[in-house]
Amino acid sequence: MHVPPVLPGQGPEVNSQERVENDRRLQEEDAIRAAYEATFVSRQQAQELASELGIDFDSLWSILEKARGNGPEIIEYLKTAVPEYGAMALELLRVLSAKDLTDTTKEILLDHLDGALPYEELYLPEDFINFILQPRVANEALGAYRGFFQQIFTLDSQEICRHNPILLKLWIDENIKHLEGGGLPSWPNPQGTFELRAGHGIAKQILFVSMARSFGVPAQLSPIDGSAQYLHEDTWVRVDQGVSGDVGTIRIVHPEDHKGVYFHNFSLARLDEGVFRSLRFRGLDEEAFNDQDFCDELDVSPGIYRLTTGQRRENGDVFVTLRDFEVRSGEIFDLELNFPQETAGAFLGTFPKGISLGERGGEKQICLDELKGDGPVALAWIDPTQEPTKHLMRDLKERQAEFDAQSISLVICLETSDPFNLEGLPTNTYCVEDPDHKALGLVQTSLQEKLSSNLPIVVAFDRNGMIRYKSAGYQIGTGSHILKSLSVGEDIPDVHR
Repeated sequence: MHVPPVLPGQGPEVNSQERVENDRRLQEEDAIRAAYEATFVSRQQAQELASELGIDFDSLWSILEKARGNGPEIIEYLKTAVPEYGAMALELLRVLSAKDLTDTTKEILLDHLDGALPYEELYLPEDFINFILQPRVANEALGAYRGFFQQIFTLDSQEICRHNPILLKLWIDENIKHLEGGGLPSWPNPQGTFELRAGHGIAKQILFVSMARSFGVPAQLSPIDGSAQYLHEDTWVRVDQGVSGDVGTIRIVHPEDHKGVYFHNFSLARLDEGVFRSLRFRGLDEEAFNDQDFCDELDVSPGIYRLTTGQRRENGDVFVTLRDFEVRSGEIFDLELNFPQETAGAFLGTFPKGISLGERGGEKQICLDELKGDGPVALAWIDPTQEPTKHLMRDLKERQAEFDAQSISLVICLETSDPFNLEGLPTNTYCVEDPDHKALGLVQTSLQEKLSSNLPIVVAFDRNGMIRYKSAGYQIGTGSHILKSLSVGEDIPDVHR
């Protein structure tokens, strides 16, 4: 898979006056954002609230920090709920996604807390919190629905469904018209589906789980294939198959020299009504990979599956392989992961000799020729105020151990002596000043293809001074591309965009 070709030309010319005005606007944006963020609940306020309510500060602060501008609403909820319901009021907040914490309301939270607590003693704490108290099912907008369903259905009806959840599924099939798609949101809220008396497959699955939880039945959408399930003793039961539903197993076999990482370099999909649908393994809002539900032996429904493997290059191209296979009931399918390898390419230039840069805030000179004697070197010219730089720094911090393992020195280049926090970056990290980007200019002259002026600019060279990697502006996976390009025996050419 190749990225779209780059159109010829350098784009619109920007004169110095326009550049100054653009920088002024960026600073104004930062000031507006900072002023708003200054209104968020502070650690001190959180400490005072924790002391007032008698709850754990660390747990409270982790919630309020994620809530951002919605902190006052969360505080109002806690002041109402904690005196009456105790620790479970905080547990409800702990299972919410970061997105829900930023926009939920006191009324919504109280609806779910009031509607779930009558069933707390019936289940293990973990099952109750995750599969009954948890208010959201998938990607639908979070709303209040427990009180609504509990008022619509009699206590006798709720108890019948609690003892036999399949009857709830049958009621939905009989009373909620099935729509094939189109005309409705992809993730409608359960009360809306109920009142409309119509919904597509996902809507009816969300409705089942929401009603089941409202009636005291632990339920979820399967983290593997998204099917509606309820917990029977210690077993998850698919409502469309029952306890005796057929199951097969995919056993993932990793190469000895290359560990596969789901949704990073491989994924799985199941053929469903003529379309391959990915097995998601994502948390609510898909904000993070849910490794608790993923393992190398997956129990799945029998059917046709597709394995996709990929290796992304620094220019955006992806080397991809596809493999279809069948999983049969009661059988184990050994799925070997094979990752496509890139062929060696030409080096990008020779790093100029004799460059020394002053260490930020000191008199020491960092000689790049001496650094490469200890191992490869990666230089990054950055603007700490810009989002692409912040993204790069997060990426490099996540790769700290790998940079250290390859003895890579990281040199952070700034135009000024402004403070910069190196915490979390690779061990051999240096912060230097490069006024007017003079050293960058020398590096540019040694490259076979020039880089744009968009920061951050990253250049990496090996022990022999051969430049192996370069990039400018926002890039995905810069840390991994640096590591790959500097590893022994690999030459990865750059196709600059």
